[in-house]
Amino acid sequence: MPNRAGYNPLTQKPYLALIIEDDIIAKNVLLMQLVSFGFKVVEVSTLSGAYDLLKSITPDVIFLDRLLFDQSGMDLLKHRLEDAHLKKIRTIMTTGEKSMDSITEALKLGADDYLIKPIDMKLLKDALIKLGFQMGENLIGKG
Repeated sequence: MPNRAGYNPLTQKPYLALIIEDDIIAKNVLLMQLVSFGFKVVEVSTLSGAYDLLKSITPDVIFLDRLLFDQSGMDLLKHRLEDAHLKKIRTIMTTGEKSMDSITEALKLGADDYLIKPIDMKLLKDALIKLGFQMGENLIGKG
């Protein structure tokens, strides 16, 4: 089977993205963007929900909001440093927080990228390509 956009070339299944976001509008916008890229998406609105879900799935990428109802997304990044399972999952911080201190802290804690909301579709595509995802032009166009 030929490689298709949004598909893992090793498994020929859609990439799986986990969105951890408590703002329903931001969550839905990101979800629609990822689906348009060919990703399968699951979403939760709390870190406790994410920890429970991560016991049963291994997403290819996590999109993590910094400010959640129950905890800070930074807590997952800190936990990820010591968890071999989580450490393997690429993680992109998605937040409205644009201070250099916040960006630096997230990257020091191991975030693979940092996107400021509202997330521009081209920047999202570029971040995914930078992380090694196969992104065909037939679904997302030329950037």
